[in-house]
Amino acid sequence: MQKAIPEPLRQALAALDAEAMLATVRALCRPELGGRATGSPGQARARRWLMASLRRLGLRPELHRFQVRTRQSLGTATVVWTLLKGPARSLRRWVDFTEHPRSAPVPAPARGPLKVWDGRTVPRDAWVLLSGGEVRRGELLATLAAEGALGVVVPRRAGPDGWLAKHVSTGPVLPLPVLTVRADLAQHLTGGMLEVALPGSTEQVVRGANILARFPGAIGEALVLIGAHYDGVGDDTDGTRFPGASDNATGVAVVLEVARILARVGRPDGLQLAFVFFDAEELGARGSRSLARMLARSAPVRPGCLVQVINVDTVARLRDAVWVEGGPGADPLLAALDRAGRALDIPLQLGPVASDNRAFAAAGFPAVGIATGGDRSHLPSDVPGVVEPEALLTAARLLLGALWMLTDQT
Repeated sequence: MQKAIPEPLRQALAALDAEAMLATVRALCRPELGGRATGSPGQARARRWLMASLRRLGLRPELHRFQVRTRQSLGTATVVWTLLKGPARSLRRWVDFTEHPRSAPVPAPARGPLKVWDGRTVPRDAWVLLSGGEVRRGELLATLAAEGALGVVVPRRAGPDGWLAKHVSTGPVLPLPVLTVRADLAQHLTGGMLEVALPGSTEQVVRGANILARFPGAIGEALVLIGAHYDGVGDDTDGTRFPGASDNATGVAVVLEVARILARVGRPDGLQLAFVFFDAEELGARGSRSLARMLARSAPVRPGCLVQVINVDTVARLRDAVWVEGGPGADPLLAALDRAGRALDIPLQLGPVASDNRAFAAAGFPAVGIATGGDRSHLPSDVPGVVEPEALLTAARLLLGALWMLTDQT
């Protein structure tokens, strides 16, 4: 098996440094980066740090800027629950509840019973308990609002340490106030009274920036983009931190380490490589969608150049296998990953990688996503300490191996 590994690849694998990758994760999770929300000062600091790191490797980073809409909370929500004549209980934000990022506001506290939706009768002047699937039906929310419901409560499973995940979103405000409540708590709240105040949010247009970097030299017949998103959901206005270590400082760390190794030991013959760090993935992959549109117009690469994409997202924990998702036309990439996995004894499994790779696949580019997983995405506990060094090394080894295996197919 070892005989199948080319000597340059063997040297590249030996040079991998788990501590260097962990240092990148820690650097991107510093408090002054504020969770790296798109358009924030902290995200700008992360961008400058990444560009300086790339320049030190001899790469030439460029910015691909775009505009994106996002929503900014106007304050902190409060929820008080009372059962019959018992004492009032204030629910804890991020532990017991959180609000939907596009929730309608409740400027003055709205008080009413929490009732389970029976699919027929709309309880007026009450909070309605729905499932997650039902709340995605916009027409249902509009009907509930028209019939006099106060708002909607949706149960959601908490993370392994009891925190509820933060989500960011673009788009119009929903027809009703929408709360997320910890799933094991939601049923206990029915029959009691909820008093809710939600300050709401405002929509902003902010500037995002993808970082595109490549080694000096002309672009040949094929260009492989190796990418990871560097944005996060951002710290909350109430002071709660969301460091974004596993999602996706880990992916950035792996891609940056691969760039460092290739700058040191050399690149596979006949393969043109570029590195891209996507912005606004958490806002619906807006950055990768914008870049894919630009590349589809043959800029900055020349017309006729084949562009392929390998995207890395959330490589914080090792499972039984590395998940790989391939889009249309990605068979050469999948074959290279399969050969690398076999040669390096890294099990692979076809599985969903819902990230920037899908934006490129939708635009017609051969694209794959790889992930090892993690269970702290969008949680305050997504800190560098949850990242397994072996997961970083495994992802980096697979990525390097695939690049060398790909040279036999280009």
